[in-house]
Amino acid sequence: IEGHFNLQSSGINAEYGGFTKRPAPLIVFFLQLILNFAWPLIFGTAREIFAGFVEIVILLVVIIILIFLFNSVKGRRWTHILLLPYLAWVTFASVLNWNMYKLNRDRPGIDIGYVP
Repeated sequence: IEGHFNLQSSGINAEYGGFTKRPAPLIVFFLQLILNFAWPLIFGTAREIFAGFVEIVILLVVIIILIFLFNSVKGRRWTHILLLPYLAWVTFASVLNWNMYKLNRDRPGIDIGYVP
């Protein structure tokens, strides 16, 4: 996944010459990166299943916005396509997260095991 993110950021950064011309795609990219790293901490370490679900839904929205922003990059029309498998994976993780919450909402403090 790190290579995917590096490829994405280099594709956008090369086109725009850094943050000087059009910073929105890179800002949203780094926002989704932060949200991506925050989910395991919320869901796994803090064991907050519902808060993890809320966070991953926000991540889904940011990924969709990022796909539209990357699609608007001139000369780099392929960069948004690289996010489609990522969107599918996060959607699947969201469904799993919701079902785990739904199955355990009447059991507060349940041990969900270690999630790295």
